[in-house]
This record gives sequence, C-alpha cells and structure tokens, in this order.
Amino acid sequence: MLDSIAINRHITPDSGQLFRGAQICEISSHCIAETNDGRRLRPGAPVVCRFSESNRRFLCRWFAPAGERLGRKDPVCYVDRCVQLLCEDAVSDYPEHAIPLVSELQMITEELCYFQKIVISVKVDCMLLNLNLVKDRNQLTSLLKDSLRTFYFCKDCLIRLNDEPAWSFGIISALISDTLGSGKYGQINDETVVELAYVTFNYSLLSKQLGGLSAIKDKIYTLLQSESTEHILLAGPPGSGKTSLINQLAQELNLPVFYVRGLDFIKSYPGETELELRKIFDRVRRFRKAFVNKSKSILLIKDIENVCPKLTGKKGDDLSNISRISSQFIALLDNFQHSNDFVTIATTTQIESLDSRVRRPGRLGVEVFIRMPSEQQRIDIIEAVSKHCNFRLDASSLDEIVSRTSGYAGADLELLIHSIHRSFSGNPLKGIASNIDEGLKRVRPNLLRDSIGLISGLSETLDIIGGMDQLKKSLRTSVLGPLQHPQAFRRFGLHPLKGILLYGPPGCAKTTIARCLAAESRMTFVSVSAAEIYSPYVGDAEKLITRLFNQARFSAPAVIFLDEIDSLVGNRSSQGIRANDVHVRVLSTLLTEMDGMGLSVQSAIGSSEDSKNILVIAATNRPDMIDDALLRPGRLTKLIHVPAPDEQGRLAILEKVTEKIPLADDVCLRELAKRTVRYSGADLQNLCSQAALHGAALDEKIQQVTMEHFQHVLLESRPSLTTEQVEWYFRYEARHKII
Repeated sequence: MLDSIAINRHITPDSGQLFRGAQICEISSHCIAETNDGRRLRPGAPVVCRFSESNRRFLCRWFAPAGERLGRKDPVCYVDRCVQLLCEDAVSDYPEHAIPLVSELQMITEELCYFQKIVISVKVDCMLLNLNLVKDRNQLTSLLKDSLRTFYFCKDCLIRLNDEPAWSFGIISALISDTLGSGKYGQINDETVVELAYVTFNYSLLSKQLGGLSAIKDKIYTLLQSESTEHILLAGPPGSGKTSLINQLAQELNLPVFYVRGLDFIKSYPGETELELRKIFDRVRRFRKAFVNKSKSILLIKDIENVCPKLTGKKGDDLSNISRISSQFIALLDNFQHSNDFVTIATTTQIESLDSRVRRPGRLGVEVFIRMPSEQQRIDIIEAVSKHCNFRLDASSLDEIVSRTSGYAGADLELLIHSIHRSFSGNPLKGIASNIDEGLKRVRPNLLRDSIGLISGLSETLDIIGGMDQLKKSLRTSVLGPLQHPQAFRRFGLHPLKGILLYGPPGCAKTTIARCLAAESRMTFVSVSAAEIYSPYVGDAEKLITRLFNQARFSAPAVIFLDEIDSLVGNRSSQGIRANDVHVRVLSTLLTEMDGMGLSVQSAIGSSEDSKNILVIAATNRPDMIDDALLRPGRLTKLIHVPAPDEQGRLAILEKVTEKIPLADDVCLRELAKRTVRYSGADLQNLCSQAALHGAALDEKIQQVTMEHFQHVLLESRPSLTTEQVEWYFRYEARHKII
C-alpha cells in the first residue's frame, strides 16, 4: 500500500554525490508535508520517488540531509536513480541533462520481505567484465547475488550497477523480471534462489540513428549469421559510421563485442606490444569459454592501418618493430581461422596504407566498403538524425540541405543538423532558411577542410552576366540540363558532359560563367591555376592533379575549373617541348584522371555513387596552344566560344553594371554602347567605375554620374581588344564547329 506525500521541488544540482548507487533519497524535512493521517517519514523508510516531467519512478530510502542535523536551513533534494521502477507511462527519451522535478514521495507501508526466488536478466560490458571472478554463468549469478544484497526492489525493476565501474566488475545493470515472496517489495538473502534468464552482452551510452547504410548493414548481417567464419575489413572515409554500424548490429543480434583501437596497446619496449595483442585474443577466448552460446563474438579493431601498416619506406628500428607487431597479429588471426564462434572486424580509413598480407583470404578476406553518401543516402541520414533529435524539416528545407551537402559524411551531416536545430530553437523567428545558411557556413565537410582551391558560398546565376543570351541558353541546355534533369536526358541515352572548354578574348566573363554554372547546378566548385599546381620538386605537380580529382570525387557532383589551361598543359606538338618536360607529365596525369583510369583504391572507397558527376571546365584565351588529345570527345567535349560583346551585348552589360550606380538623365547607355567598339566586359565595368570615380573626384557631394563624366573617361581609355584578335577567335570557331 502506498501513501503519497507532495514534494514539488527540483533536484538540487551536485548534491548527494557520495551516495550514488546506495539507493538513498535525501530531502529536507521542511519540504515534506505530512500524510493524511498525520504520520511522518522515519529515516530509512522505503519510498517511491516520482518525477513529474518524465513520470519516472525510483525506489529509495529516505534520510534527512546531514546538513539539516547541523542546523543548516538550505533545502536539499536528492534522489538516487540506481533502482528504477519500470512503468508504461514513463518517458524514455527524457533528456539526461535536464534537472527533474520531484513531484511526490509514495510511502511503502507494507513490510519488506525476503524473496524466495528472483528471475533476472543482466547486461554486461565485455571489455570491463572481470574474467578472474566470472569464469562461467554460475559464477556470474553468484556475483550478481552479492551485488544485489544491499538493494530492495520489486518485480519489473531496473537496477543500475555501473555508477562505479570498480565495484560493478563489468556488470552494467540487472532487470528483475519476476519475484517470488510474501510481499511485493523485498530483498534477497542467502536462501534466495537467483535464476539468470538472459545475458545481454553489449552496452552503449550513446545510441546513434544511422541512415543510408541499409545495404552495407544487410551484407555484414549475412556474414555474421553464416556458419563459416570470415574476418571482415570495413573501409570507409572518416565519419561514415563504421563503428556505429557494428555497434548497432551487435546490439540487434546480442553479440559480445571487444573494442580495440589501433594505438591503445602500442608499447615502447620490444615485445610488450605483442604481449598486449596476445592478451586481447586470450580474453576473447576466455570469454567464449565462460559464456558458451551459439552466437559469435566480435573483436572490433579500429584503425587497423596503425597495427599492420605497409613496410614500404620503413627503415631500421621502425621496420623491425612494425614487422614484429604485424607478424604477431597475423599469427593470432591465423589461430582463429577455423573458429566458427569468433570473427574479427577491422576498420580503416586508409586502406592503401594497410599491409597486403592482412588482406588475403583467410585473414581479413572479406572487404566491405562504405562510400561517401549519395543524394538519397543523405536524405536517409538527415531524416534519421532529425527524428532522433525531434527536429522536423519540411520537404523544401530537406531538399535545400541535401542539394548543398555533397561531400558531407554521416558525422558531418549529424553535426550540421544539430547545429541548425540549436540555432532554430534559440531564435525561431529568424526562419529555417537563414539558419540553414549559417549552419552550412559553420559546418564544413571533414574531407574538404584541407582541400585545394575550394570556393564556397557561391550564389550567382548566369543572369548576372549581361548579354550573351544565346550562349547562356546553350549552357543551360547542354551543361545544366543533364545535371538538373538526368532522367529526361537518359531517355535519349544522353549523359552529362565530362568537360567543356571556354575560349575567347580576355575579360569576356569566362571565369564568371564557370562560377555561375557551379552555383546554378549546386555543385562543389574547385578552382586552380598553373601557379597553384606547379612546384619546383619533381612529381609534386602530378600528385596535386591526382589529389584534386580525388577531392572532387569525394565531394561529387563537383566542378573543377582549370584557369589558363594553356599555361598548365601546353601542346606536345609545339617546338621546344621535350618528352620529359613537366608540361607533358602534367598533361598525361590530367588525361588519365579525366578518363577515370587514375582512380585509386582509396578514392574508389571514398567516392559516392555521384562520383562520376565531375565536370571539368577549362578556360583559355589561346585555344591553339592546347594539346589535341585534351580536346577530343570524352574529355573537353564541348568547345564554347565566349565572344567579345557586340553593340547589343555591350548595352546589356552597361545596364547590368550601372544598376547600382545613380545615373543622371542625360546618360544614354545606347550611345555609350555604340562608342565602345572592341571593349570587353571587363573594360565596360572599368569604364563605369572610372566615370563614378571621376565624378566623386570633382565633387564629393555629387549625387549622380553624368554623361560628361563618361565622355571624359572615354577620351582617356582605349579598348583592350583589337579587330584582328576578335576575328581570329571567330575563324577558330568556324574551323572547330561541329556541322
């Protein structure tokens, strides 16, 4: 029978820390009202404490705070939460950091009994379980019986024993599923029979919601359920969910997992590291002997490349130490080769740095790759994370995030969603769109933090370019169309272009067009020039080209913009070019990467399904200096002439440039367009700037730019283009035009 006493007081922060795990409830006497019949609590009385927000209930013994006996009047409210009464109406996902409100105490008026029998299910931590004390299930039952003697409980109670790991011996919690005794609440003694019903092997404080890994999960699930033992190498970029996936599978299948990080057991003296390796495998063997079941045990080795790295380039003591450690690990792995109840799963982010001896069949023979998430996988990840943190995104916001997060791994997306959620919760009036923009600025993908030439925050469109209407229409159809509407183009067997060449006179918006194409297609934009690639060291330029394309594959769909490509690769048929010249080596590397033949194992693992959506845009004002092999279909397929603006084009450019410049009524842009023959777009922009600057120099209080200011600048300026230069580009276009 229970009598309720109203409390309605929040838990006092940092109170009662010495009593954690002792089932003690400390609440000041003046905070406790009397019961209906006038009785008051006695020290040590068993009570049920109920929290109002989460409706959780805990079994405790009430005591007055020690400070109260010394005359302190400060109210204290502390409830030890080691024994929880499981209720259907309790809120399971109540945040742990929130300060709970104790709404009432329920006095247990009946006498506590000694149970004759209890049935329990236990959860253990494989890494912390003391195998010197627990050699079989009977010894585990005996240890549980000793650990539960100090608690009183009832049926459907969860007793947490891991507040102090040194005292729990690796036992996390015990669930009382059934009791037999004269009363509902009671304790155990020497005569109590303890029946161990079920053992749960895995324990994780932080459970993550994974998305986009269903295919990988099914494959590993099949391997773990098969009768034969096949050790697994799980490779993928950082933050892709390798460890979390194994944790989730182990919890679903209730498989014991032993976690080992690649550097945890590395010691300084020779032989010590090998001894630690033998202890780890011996612990797995002893655990299997203590808990005999039909399921497999998992040894999860993180960062296996630190245990068995390649021997190439190692010398002296480093070579000797690495050889001994690798050989010891391989020998231990071979000893468990024919064991059907044990599987090793090793994870790596640098598979090319791993010793090839470990990857042969019989050792880590099954290789499973987690790639960068595709667009659909990013949707699954964002929905899983949003559901986990109770943050609802509408369809438009979800599409916006997905389209702007190419190159984001699962961990990056999780951090991004949490960042947007915090910002939106702190200031809901700001709007979700602005919070998404700020979140994307704060959270950058991990793989692109040391990237080459990455340009973020692009928002321009082709509409900012004045004139060239036919050219912009052609670009939107041939370049943006297959990227934005792939299904419509696949019906005709069309695929996105691999590369285009923008050529034309200087100052005619070639670079601006490339930036606008990347912004409109929402692709990652990487821009490099010859000055950034060339190095005084032999081979560095080729490595940089390879790194550039690997980086683009990780963040695909992406645009690689090669400015002034004629100075980067040149033409092998030109005089003075030798076979071993750096231009030739860079050209050879560029051709290989554009064909996809230079795709390494590491980049193949990190690449997503969108990794083929890489558009190479090259710009030059000397198209005749580019090697013919680079201009063939399949590489720089489409050659686009960006011409000098005609009169109508110059008028459109002037209208765009002068949108933010206050003009007087006498300014005639059409007349300026007629007088600026052979002016490039950059010349026209400079003309307007100089006119405004000239007006400000004459009078600082001037409000508008007049025609007189433009005429003064026209008298002093000259066009940067010549008639021969403009005509040469038109002749080149006629020679290379596809009929």
